[in-house]
Amino acid sequence: MDIKEFNKETDYEELRSWWESWGLPQHHQNVLSENGLIISIDGVNIASAFIYSTDSYICWLEHLTSNKKEWLLLSQEEKLDILNKLGDAIFDKAKEMGFKLAFTLATEEQDKYSKALTEWKVKNLGDVITKNMTQYFKILT
Repeated sequence: MDIKEFNKETDYEELRSWWESWGLPQHHQNVLSENGLIISIDGVNIASAFIYSTDSYICWLEHLTSNKKEWLLLSQEEKLDILNKLGDAIFDKAKEMGFKLAFTLATEEQDKYSKALTEWKVKNLGDVITKNMTQYFKILT
């Protein structure tokens, strides 16, 4: 597995096609942060995630997206491995940028099926905002 920096000029169209394949909103190129990472296997891009900077010690993690065609071919174990590696890389990047806390939102459905979000809730901070949305904070040590 390889991890590379997101490049708006060369990677945007591929990410746009991933959103389209999942039926997600297709964000404009200028909405994406310069601080994105893409994980690939044997030269095939599989998943991406982005860090959005704030003027505090908190960063926002967003746009975790996968290549649907490739993602559906992977086993649950392979998917978890990819998400863990991408997560570790995005947290390392956030720490390098000087952030102390990472923040994201997840729906009740995502929370139910994500071991990573459950760990965030137990080991870090997690607050239910509404019946269907939870905010998660991860302490970056």
